[in-house]
Amino acid sequence: MKAKVYISLSVVFIVAGVLWLQQSGERDRAFMDSLLIHQPIELNQVKAIHVWEKDQDIKRVPTDEYIHVVDGFNQYEPNRIASKEVPPSSQAQVVIDTNDGATIVINYVDEKIYVNRNDVGEGLIEYVLLDKEPRLENFFRELIVE
Repeated sequence: MKAKVYISLSVVFIVAGVLWLQQSGERDRAFMDSLLIHQPIELNQVKAIHVWEKDQDIKRVPTDEYIHVVDGFNQYEPNRIASKEVPPSSQAQVVIDTNDGATIVINYVDEKIYVNRNDVGEGLIEYVLLDKEPRLENFFRELIVE
């Protein structure tokens, strides 16, 4: 009789332990994701998109026509970035304003993508995408050529 009680209690503790570990793993994953600097931009939070190219005035563009830029930005792998200290002079920019007052600036410089944003972390965050993002690069190349 005692053996059955010990076995039953052991099974209950093992199941409870497995469930607890699984939940803490999900929480840890969510916490680590929140620490990543390169966060996606919620499409329904985009208030306005502005485009600028060197020697031109900044202009507001129709959000629905340029939302693919936000899509390309969101597709980029969040752990493939590096921080930068001095932002270089841009050839072109996309400025995204959100409904909650944040601003994300995507800069194109010598075939690299640099990002300035104030919607994650404390204050202004600046970083560079380490890998190519073809959709963003193609957009900027076409913008500069036009």
